[in-house]
Parts: sequence; C-alpha cells; structure tokens
Amino acid sequence: MHADIEGAVRIARLAAHFDWTWDSEDLERFCANAGWQAERFSDTAATLATNLDINRRSGNASLTWGPLQIIRLWVTDVADPDTDIPEVMAKLLGELSVPMAAEFGDGTPVTAGIVKELRWDLPNVVIVLSAGLGAVTMRLVSPKRQAWTDEPEDEWDDEEDEDGED
Repeated sequence: MHADIEGAVRIARLAAHFDWTWDSEDLERFCANAGWQAERFSDTAATLATNLDINRRSGNASLTWGPLQIIRLWVTDVADPDTDIPEVMAKLLGELSVPMAAEFGDGTPVTAGIVKELRWDLPNVVIVLSAGLGAVTMRLVSPKRQAWTDEPEDEWDDEEDEDGED
C-alpha cells in the first residue's frame, strides 16, 4: 500500500489557489485544472476519475441543492482485507501530513471514533485528510458547508427558537 503524496499535495495546492465560487460550474472547472474527468449522474452528485497514482483512481462530488459542497477522493491505495488497518492508516496519514504541513502549516487533528483526520481551514476551501477503514481520503469542502457541519446541533434548536418556530 502506498500514498500518492506528490499527487495529494498537488491537488491540495490547486484547491488552495483555485478561484472557488462553490457553484455547480466549479466542479467541471476544478476537474479540468486537475486533469480529471467528472460525470454527473444526478443533479446532486457526480463521480470522478482522477489521475492519482493509486489503485482506486476515483472520487465523488456532492452538489446538494445545486451548489458544489464537497469533493472526495482517495489519495492512498485501498487496503487489502488482511492489512493491519489502524497501523497502516496512521503511517500513511503521517507520511501525507509532512508535506501538507510544509505547504499549509500544521493541520488541526480531529478524531471521530476510529477515523483520524487532519484539517486545514483555508480562506476558500477546507482540506481534510481522513484515515479511515482501509484508505486515506481527501475532502475539499466549501467553508460554508464546513461551518454548518461544525455547528453544534443544540445551536440548530436555538436558531429555530429565535425564528419563533418549534
């Protein structure tokens, strides 16, 4: 198993310097700049064919309610079932984090159960490396979407109360 470290950093750099509007046209523009192919299969989702040097060169995009929200892709090989997943994923995440930190500063560590993540909140995109159940993925997230995701659920109730709704 290996990571396409150079490819992952190239994509992160492209995302960091991309002129995001987070509308649906961004998907095609970003994919063209990255050298990828995007195929929409609905109004809210697309599959991606990437050019990363790994065994699963695919990803997907979420276009919830029209605008682009998230692009997800693999940046490492997908592990064989008999791989020591936690140890290998931690190693690969560590290998990827070094050049990412050199480029963007130290990422913010996030742990959600057994999934370990590093996150970089940049002005126009949130970049997340996630070491999960068999591969490390990269998410490119709209800052607006990430802010909504980060908001505690109890604040959703407070907003409803302020609007006079229950």
